[in-house]
Amino acid sequence: MKNKFFKILFSNALLLLLIIKTTGQVQTIQIADSLKSKGLYIEAIDSYNFLISNQDSINYCRYQIACINSLLGKNDSAFNNLYLCIQNGASAENIMTDTDFLNLYDDPRWDSVKHCIAQQYLFQNLNITNKELAIELYFLGIEDQRFRTLRKNYKLKDKPSKQTVYKFQTYYFREERLNQIIDQFGWPVISMVGEEASEAAFLIAQHSNYKTLKRACKLMSSVYQSNKNEVDSRHVALIIDRKRVYRGRRQIYGTQLDQKYKYIDGKFTPVGELMFDPIKKKKKVNERRSDMGLIPIEEYAKSFGIEYMCKRKFLFFTY
Repeated sequence: MKNKFFKILFSNALLLLLIIKTTGQVQTIQIADSLKSKGLYIEAIDSYNFLISNQDSINYCRYQIACINSLLGKNDSAFNNLYLCIQNGASAENIMTDTDFLNLYDDPRWDSVKHCIAQQYLFQNLNITNKELAIELYFLGIEDQRFRTLRKNYKLKDKPSKQTVYKFQTYYFREERLNQIIDQFGWPVISMVGEEASEAAFLIAQHSNYKTLKRACKLMSSVYQSNKNEVDSRHVALIIDRKRVYRGRRQIYGTQLDQKYKYIDGKFTPVGELMFDPIKKKKKVNERRSDMGLIPIEEYAKSFGIEYMCKRKFLFFTY
């Protein structure tokens, strides 16, 4: 126990020695990040500011300073740095899902942050026909990915068992809202809302119950048949496969994989190999994938860490 104490003390002392106090000392992003992760916030801010003064990873450092100031309750500095980050292209997905910024949610200036992000999206999609809907869907899409691709931004020790505690939208809300949007506008196509917002609608449908999934699949397929530029063909392939697998049918494009899970020690744990759901007419799957803009299934399999081989009527999967 004593050795462990001195080891921690030495580690922190070494970091402190590396903090930039005078010109000529070496400084890196890794050192600054390490200081932040250890809760040495003031020292971390000094470190990030030094990097900024030397034109090193300026926007990243400003973002981290905004995070720290939010955690310290210094909202003025947090917002000032956030605005600068947004102006220089900081990721909206990161800003809107980073739990370091939870302290800012009740500040009226948080709406200004969202407005700045929205204006950036509109500037990147000047020709869309429904700007208000585009922004709403864009933010809904970010929420859909909050605990999926953006889960790295959840930095709290406790699990998000109750989304409303952190003011995160629920899956049910997004599904209901998507159906309302479809009732009013039809499927949100690219010319209407832009590529990212249209993709958001697809993602929400993809993660909804079968009734909504089936409705979205029908609408997207119809749009694709009439104008291939209005929806992403890859999304069409994915939702068609998801719908078929949902009903126990063979998929067409080989986009859906499955792995069995068991509830062990209070959490779902993967058991067995990750495998493709059954595919219809396997020998021609790559032809169909190519038609929809998808990479060959062998490459797709490798992205999941497995190998795909098709021989006669059998599929073989190995790690």
